[in-house]
Amino acid sequence: TNLKDSFVTDGNNSRILTRNSNTAYTDYGSYWEAMIVRRPFSDSFVDSEELQQFSHVQHLRDGLTPNWNMVYGVPVVHGYTALLPQDYAHLWQTSVNPRINFIDRIEPDNDLLKQWAVKYYLVDAWFDIQEDLTRYPLVAEYKNWSLYELPTLTRFRFGDATSAELKDFNETPNQISFLVDNQTNQSQLIMADRYDVNWLAKVNGEKVEIENYQDMRMIEIQPGKNEVRFYYYPRLFYLGLVISGLTLLGSLMSLLISKRFKLRKTHT
Repeated sequence: TNLKDSFVTDGNNSRILTRNSNTAYTDYGSYWEAMIVRRPFSDSFVDSEELQQFSHVQHLRDGLTPNWNMVYGVPVVHGYTALLPQDYAHLWQTSVNPRINFIDRIEPDNDLLKQWAVKYYLVDAWFDIQEDLTRYPLVAEYKNWSLYELPTLTRFRFGDATSAELKDFNETPNQISFLVDNQTNQSQLIMADRYDVNWLAKVNGEKVEIENYQDMRMIEIQPGKNEVRFYYYPRLFYLGLVISGLTLLGSLMSLLISKRFKLRKTHT
């Protein structure tokens, strides 16, 4: 059974949870540890004898790198970012003293997983398993990997938590667009993605407000068919570009005026 095929059948409507050295790139230590056992880094840090004698480095070499989900296009609840937003890290915080740029270990029975559309739990049996996994349906197995199904809500859902069926779905890092038929006359659509003031939304071509719903995004929709588009518009970034452009223009004008003044002065 192909594990990837098992958890991508839902399209982009659910995520997975994983752990140990297979978590996403939110911790520089685990990322570097997984990289040094692979070429070209292994030649400098781990010699061939160590790769043959020590099982830990063997599993790191043969396992998945922390950002493996980006290669296969698999959404994980940890996300993938070099700079982890503090509000999202705080959402999953269980430790007294949180670490910078790091998400604490997320247990499979965490109530937040249901809200954030986490439907699958990917477990590497090589690591010590302390959870009781018998309560979760086993979806697929491959070598030392096991994929379990968790009870969850969908990533896109109406205000009453029922799943929203999407058509013509298209997602890029800066834009998400789709069609949704609101046959039950719902008034709200929830998207289980992190709320950010730089994300804007349009419904049927008109701007709508994105509300902060439990750190997720929620918009008002209309009865019947809705053409929805979320798009990222970093206001401060574009404001910085404008200020930089005006500063550059002002500097050039000042330089030209200064040169003309010097030329006139030399002629007189």
